[in-house]
Amino acid sequence: MIRKHPALFLSAAEAFLILLFCTKSSFLYPFNNWTDANCFFTVGKAILNGQVLYRDIIEQKGLLLYVLHALASLVSSGTFTGVFLLEVICGTFTIYLFHRILKSSCGNLSFILAPLAAALLFTSDVFRHGDSTEELCTPMLLYTAFVTMKSVEDDTPVSYRQWTVIGILAACTFWIKYSMCPFFAGAVILPFVMDIRRKEAKRIPREILQALAGFAAVSVPVLLYFIINGALKDMYDVYFYDNLFRYSAGILSGSRAGGPPSAGKPAPGILLSWFRKAPYHMVLIAIAFLLSALRKKWFRLLQLLLMFAASVPALLAGRRYPYYYFILGFLLIFGMEEIGILILALVRILRKDKAKAVRPAFLFAGVILSVFLSTGIACCCSPNRSFRNEKKADLPQFKFAEIINTVPDATLLNYGFLDYGFYTAAGIFPSCRFFCSLNGSIPGMSQEMDSYLKNKEVDFVVTRGQRLKAAGYTQVAAAQDTYEGIRFTYNLYEKSSLIKQ
Repeated sequence: MIRKHPALFLSAAEAFLILLFCTKSSFLYPFNNWTDANCFFTVGKAILNGQVLYRDIIEQKGLLLYVLHALASLVSSGTFTGVFLLEVICGTFTIYLFHRILKSSCGNLSFILAPLAAALLFTSDVFRHGDSTEELCTPMLLYTAFVTMKSVEDDTPVSYRQWTVIGILAACTFWIKYSMCPFFAGAVILPFVMDIRRKEAKRIPREILQALAGFAAVSVPVLLYFIINGALKDMYDVYFYDNLFRYSAGILSGSRAGGPPSAGKPAPGILLSWFRKAPYHMVLIAIAFLLSALRKKWFRLLQLLLMFAASVPALLAGRRYPYYYFILGFLLIFGMEEIGILILALVRILRKDKAKAVRPAFLFAGVILSVFLSTGIACCCSPNRSFRNEKKADLPQFKFAEIINTVPDATLLNYGFLDYGFYTAAGIFPSCRFFCSLNGSIPGMSQEMDSYLKNKEVDFVVTRGQRLKAAGYTQVAAAQDTYEGIRFTYNLYEKSSLIKQ
């Protein structure tokens, strides 16, 4: 099995080793304290517990994201071990596709270059914390890039089966975070044009139908979930209307929960910001553009530009969150491919012999060195590396959990900020629709959360950097923690009637 699929097994090993050091979901870290990851995990477990998304519990991403986290919670509901395995699976397919892209033009050099490309991808500042929607969708975008680029370069049509797969992957992306879907539109334009150029336009209707069939195969079960649970309108209101007309509008106007306002930036400013956060990504992508042009691979260059341009709109509203830039990071593999082609050309010139292959011993040594180097880069260059030194017992989540768990069947509210992991640490399912304060201006969110406190519907309340003004609650603990370079004070309040006199 390993001999038949060496790249796949090597990709799995590389993904495990790199992500072991890069994502906070790894067991080398005490906890993944990223607020978004905790929101995903909390909602996934709530769905598994019988709560209906958007009706009983509100978060802003798509159903499939929470289903994946629900499955991850089956491995462990109190730790991110299952999420780490989910990330390794996604990382495996990402690196495997790196191998596939490099293999066609660089041969066995792909086994050396792919791990290095992966290390550069996962150690950039845009890979914050781990478990982002962009990370989980990368294999879907990358497969589409691989298939369409190969079609364009070889001047052969994308197979009907591949169109179905692209439709399935586009639907998966749509039901995780649809703002990334313009990438698919950019990726498929040129293959359609090439069909017309080859005088095979008659293929296009069936290609579209195959893609739509794949899209429907995922979307129909998702819609049935909401229809059966009477939550179709809730889904439209939260996932589509609020995200499109309230969340994005709030960002563009500079109003954001959990962060200071900022004025809008034009696209060049956003790309400059990306360069500062992930210079290796941008340099390799620029190399892909430049060397494709120098080699006069015009269709390759055009396909790269279309995919790049189609994804830039997803960055316009998300300029303040570094992980948004991860959506285009994987295009660095095409720059790495150009470097591989250049290396092979130089080797052939020096050896004056194009026929000789690399000796197996040298190839094996190069692969070992590459894996070792990429793992070292992951260990030493991950933006999360300092958090590995933290002790679980020192984190506010677990300090508060000890107090919360003294009350049988306790209920909790994460008030005024995004889920910081207090539910997971205490092993509690949310009892309120708004289990934390979300980014954006969702109608009635603040008023409903205040009503929980007014009616004393929860036993414990956690705040960040603010005192709880609601009557009937007493502060029982406080703890400080540094999150993304900012020192915060977290306060734990208990319902006064529960405190033993």
